[in-house]
Amino acid sequence: MSEIIIWDYIFLPLYLIVIYMLAYALRNKYYPVDHPLRKYFIPGLSVKIIGAISIGLIYHYYYKGGDTFDYFFHIKLVNSSLSKGISVWWRVLTNTEDTQSAIESLISSEKYYTTIDTITIYQIGSVIGLLCFSLYLPLVTLIAFISFLGTWQIFRFFYLKYPDSKSLIAITTLFIPTTCIWGSGLFKDTFCQMAIGWILISSYNIIRHKQKFILNIFILLINALLIYKVKIYIFISFIPLLLIYSISEKVINSSRKRIALISSLLIITIIAFNTNKIISYFIADTSKYALNNISEYSTKSRDYLLSKSIETEGSSFDIGDYEPTPAGLLSKFGPAVNATLFRPYIWETRKPIVLLSAIQGLIALILVIIVTLRLLLRNKLYLLFDNTIIFSLTFAILFSFMIGISTSNFGSLSRYKIPIEPFLFSTLVILYQKTQQKKLTVRDVF
Repeated sequence: MSEIIIWDYIFLPLYLIVIYMLAYALRNKYYPVDHPLRKYFIPGLSVKIIGAISIGLIYHYYYKGGDTFDYFFHIKLVNSSLSKGISVWWRVLTNTEDTQSAIESLISSEKYYTTIDTITIYQIGSVIGLLCFSLYLPLVTLIAFISFLGTWQIFRFFYLKYPDSKSLIAITTLFIPTTCIWGSGLFKDTFCQMAIGWILISSYNIIRHKQKFILNIFILLINALLIYKVKIYIFISFIPLLLIYSISEKVINSSRKRIALISSLLIITIIAFNTNKIISYFIADTSKYALNNISEYSTKSRDYLLSKSIETEGSSFDIGDYEPTPAGLLSKFGPAVNATLFRPYIWETRKPIVLLSAIQGLIALILVIIVTLRLLLRNKLYLLFDNTIIFSLTFAILFSFMIGISTSNFGSLSRYKIPIEPFLFSTLVILYQKTQQKKLTVRDVF
């Protein structure tokens, strides 16, 4: 059955009109004519929408299917139960079907997604789908709009920290090609990047401004729960780092720095000694991510993706064999990070869509080399001691390792690394711009 039908093309322009009316209203309300971020809002949204529609059309007409349409199948299945009543729809949506009901049992038997991450995606998609008659193109356009509001918060966060670099930061947070393509449609990565943006800006507001404290706490918790359910390894790598970063920010901006520093070091020490317990508590029902199983799981995941990629003649890669132990994982730290940040190399591309990732990886490599040389040759290594720079680079490297060690397909890699791309590229362009300054003071660094 075709997933994109004639009604998609009929209704799509109408939804685009409504979305842009909302977008212009939001821009005019929060970013008046003289606001420095105003000019980026509509273009940023536009590339997000173009990316969502484009990847949907590519999957439909070129790949003839894919996980985005697997999610969409479940969305249509869930929303088809609405004809039987809102109570039936709610039970199907929440996976609490009545096994005695013929229609609910039939729908339940047709669902093949059983893991919490995929269930969460089609649950969110089903709710959004009610607004567009469960049509694919209007659905992904709405998702692009909603997710853009989260991605915009990543841009705002870096702008608030480095206002002089806003033009470069706009490029690295809103206009990265692979992010606009893979992080805009009906994918897990789209919702995860959105959640990261809201978590980032809400934590910033809590620490720095203390305005609308309850609202920001609510936004932070809801989006942290979303990441926890959809991609728990992002939760594991991002949330602890963000907590430590927030504590550090509190120390830096405190009027009583000595007391704040002692308190913060105490909190960080407690977190460090209890990390295993904290993570185990949150993921007790997700045994494959338990600390003592994570090395074995990453090995199995990598081997599975590699075998499937070879079987389907996909764009596979291999960082080499390693023992499924913590020591074995660490032995592949360099190759794993390199694969995530800089591969595929140009000569490793087999498909046009992978070439885009290869070009982006090459740009990242060139930027890293240039920035590293500037820091060394101009004696400006102290720029790395910026609190936000440390946070962004640590997250990018740690997450790169986790992805590179468990992935062996360039297509999957392009999507999995979306959360770190704004952090990596923003950090690089900020450092590049700072190394151009002739005279620097402590204020310039922090």
